[in-house]
Amino acid sequence: MNTKAGDAGVPMPESTNAKPRYSKDFWEKLFDRYYHDDIIDLATKFTKNGTLKIEFADLKLVWGRIGETTTSAIEYLINNPDEVLEDANNILHGFSLLVDRPEGWSEKAHVEISGFEPVMAVRDLGHEHLCKFVSVTGVVTRVTPFRPKIVIAAYRCLYCEYITRVPQDDEKIIEPLECENDICGRKGPFKLLLNKSEFVDYQKIILQYPTDAKIEEVPRVRGNFTIQYYPTDDKIEVILLNDLVTLFYPLQKVTITGIVRVRQKLKGKAKTPFLEMFIEANHINVSKIQDSNTVVDSHA
Repeated sequence: MNTKAGDAGVPMPESTNAKPRYSKDFWEKLFDRYYHDDIIDLATKFTKNGTLKIEFADLKLVWGRIGETTTSAIEYLINNPDEVLEDANNILHGFSLLVDRPEGWSEKAHVEISGFEPVMAVRDLGHEHLCKFVSVTGVVTRVTPFRPKIVIAAYRCLYCEYITRVPQDDEKIIEPLECENDICGRKGPFKLLLNKSEFVDYQKIILQYPTDAKIEEVPRVRGNFTIQYYPTDDKIEVILLNDLVTLFYPLQKVTITGIVRVRQKLKGKAKTPFLEMFIEANHINVSKIQDSNTVVDSHA
């Protein structure tokens, strides 16, 4: 609170002209000023995975004008990425399109942030980055096949036929604790209904440091490919979803922008105090592609 000169101790209301550190309205102003035509074009050509790519430079420019400071708004994004990206997607879903809203728009249209800075190396990631928005550069050393992954599982109660929907995690399939029908409430049995469940395309890659170190050849050959290794163990798993899958190959140099997440490591079935970091990718930029006749050991 402010104090009027000469009236020590008498609080005055804070100025109503103070700019906010961050507000979800920031996205609406950004879309209106810079991305109106891109959003209309995305809706017109919409497929099952509709991506609106936002340039980080545009975001800084607009947020710096309407927010408290550019730095404060970007810090809020870094520290609260799930909230800020959810705001972006919700504003995108409700944007006035001036065309018919395509089927699946509110479920699939989403925002990616391109050119996020600063960019760090894999080996520089630490506990201070947990749950933060980051950009990390490295070399892709392993790519798994993409698979459909259940994100919302639909279960039918075999007593009353009521369908209960259960959000899923990455570790194991989660079944309902009980039927959500107030009249029933039984603890099963349930049947998984794939045709009523929700899926995403899912793939994992391994990103490894360094980006510019010389690759050390190992005198072994698998088929027509020479097996090569990077002289370091600094690496991190990256999760790709939907339109980011099937785009990448071993030995590509990439910059991953996304959220650092963690899973608790187990010793047998017992939980340990150790956490394993991974990145859920929001955007990927390929900076260089190595010789396509060279691969990295799939066990990297």
